[in-house]
Amino acid sequence: MDESVLTVVVLLGLVALRGVLVGIGAALLLRPVSGCPACAAPTLGLHRPWLRRLLPFVEWRWCPQCGWSGPARHLDSSTAPRVVSQTQESAR
Repeated sequence: MDESVLTVVVLLGLVALRGVLVGIGAALLLRPVSGCPACAAPTLGLHRPWLRRLLPFVEWRWCPQCGWSGPARHLDSSTAPRVVSQTQESAR
């Protein structure tokens, strides 16, 4: 194996490792909350199938009181009500 090819492989491996570590750190920062971080009102979980397939432990939450929306760690389905997204409602 050529020395330059080995260098490229090692550098790409380090970039991939950095991406994995940043992803793990971001996942650990997500809190499993049902309250809005902006106004502390209860939030609703939005159904996003692509997010569920890509990151099964993350869900998108929305606050009907102040309009905040953002990611949170997946809550137990018995404590977190879900809302069907508008794109899925129009498809039905």
